[in-house]
Amino acid sequence: MGRDKFCELFISLGYRVVKHRNYQRTTIPGHIRFPNYIAGMSVTSPHQVVQSDITYFSVGQQFYYLVFIIDVYTKEILGYNVSEHLRV
Repeated sequence: MGRDKFCELFISLGYRVVKHRNYQRTTIPGHIRFPNYIAGMSVTSPHQVVQSDITYFSVGQQFYYLVFIIDVYTKEILGYNVSEHLRV
C-alpha cells in the first residue's frame, strides 16, 4: 500500500492529525521594498553574492530569532546570530 492510499484510508476511518495554527505575532510588517540587484545575474564564484535568512523558534514562552548569512555560490553559512529581538 502506498503513502497516498494509506493516508486516504486512515482519513476515511476518522484518523487525522490536528494542525495547530500559530497565532503568535512575531514580526511587524514593513512597507519598504528594495530592488532585486541580482535578478538574471549568474553567480560564478564564492563571496560574489551573499543572502540572509531569518527564522524563529520558541523556548518556553520566549521567542528567539535566528539569522543566517549564507554564500549563494557555496551555500556555506558565513555567520549567524541568535537574539530575543530583530534589532541586532
